[in-house]
Amino acid sequence: MTKKKLIILLLLLSLISLLVGYEFLQDANNRGTEEVADTQNKTDRTINDLERRISSNYEDITLYFQLSDVYFQKVRETADLALYTRIDELMDQVETKGPENADIFATRAQVAAGKHDFVKALELGQKAVELNPTKPSYLGIVGDAQIELGKYEEAVESIQKMMDLKPSYSSFARTAYLREIYGDIDGAKEMLEKAISAGSPYPENIAASLVDLGKLQFRTDVEQATLTFNQALSVYSDFPPALAGLGRVSFAKEDYKGAIEYFEKALQILPIAQYATDVGDVYSKIGETEKAKLYYTLALTAYKKAESSGVNTDLETALFLADHDMDLSQALEKAQAVYKIRPDNIYVADTLAWVLNKSGKPKEAKTYSVQALRLGEFDPLILFHAGVIAGKNNNPEEAKRLLAKTRTLHPYFSMQYASLLSVL
Repeated sequence: MTKKKLIILLLLLSLISLLVGYEFLQDANNRGTEEVADTQNKTDRTINDLERRISSNYEDITLYFQLSDVYFQKVRETADLALYTRIDELMDQVETKGPENADIFATRAQVAAGKHDFVKALELGQKAVELNPTKPSYLGIVGDAQIELGKYEEAVESIQKMMDLKPSYSSFARTAYLREIYGDIDGAKEMLEKAISAGSPYPENIAASLVDLGKLQFRTDVEQATLTFNQALSVYSDFPPALAGLGRVSFAKEDYKGAIEYFEKALQILPIAQYATDVGDVYSKIGETEKAKLYYTLALTAYKKAESSGVNTDLETALFLADHDMDLSQALEKAQAVYKIRPDNIYVADTLAWVLNKSGKPKEAKTYSVQALRLGEFDPLILFHAGVIAGKNNNPEEAKRLLAKTRTLHPYFSMQYASLLSVL
């Protein structure tokens, strides 16, 4: 991509709202393939049909919940945040017909989670479970919020209850993530395979689980991961997370041109912060610092737009700023703010530790680094951070041990830092 195209893309980004991670651009109608466009058109047709049916069946609240579910799918496909407002409006209407309906609380909980307000999501989800303890999806909502708040043992209980009620794509996928957090990588792979076999009405969901499986395979088997990422693309053409997965594989093989092509394609389809950062990191690796800076500017624009849309991106922004040595005072402010809300989450504690370390406060960082490892030494990035922090605290033997374990768990854990493992 030329510098001129980058500048044009930056200007376009100033006009649109973005989310981070797996969250998508608001307007993704031009995703580049007929298959993807057809999937979105199908969702739009379903929305139009349900809206029409509601207009002629105003008292049928089942239609309101069906429409909300399709709106959530549309958010997953396009990240159109305005749909959250529309969902809330639908629930306002339903409340006039039956305020103690459990589905109202569950739906509002999903909106809160989408905006990263996990305290509210948990409160609303628990209310839904209280009203109807036998509906698996409610337990999934509660479990998701508990995970984000670092209530891991409680989350295990919630997801197990969900599984007991109904083994399904949703319960298998959630179980996989919990097993990964606890370091049971083989068990996580097994659950993802079950989720994929169980199936989902939405191809995007299956592609997402294939990408998650590929990421776990990437720790020890690059070629198998490559096959799995390509399988995700066969399920859902031009799926950006799968393209990004192949970009990381290319980077690991030192095919930097190929990595840039994959990341740029993902970015062009869905210009989100993570993909902009990925491209910038590759350019930084090959010494093209000016191009890297342009992409980092794109990433910051994405985070700011997400914030203006009501999404709490403090965690992601703090880590980005720390990793790239940009505005460390702001990074620390954001890391401390999210830690105040979610102190038990290991990734939140890890981010605060890393920001403190980058800010020249390794002794303070150590406290939070220990918290981040409270479930065990399983996550490669947390281990790497802990190793560096141990070194800064004059504990070279511990640093050596942690960094060696990082390399063993996942030699390609980070495009920024993996190459440092052999010299730290």
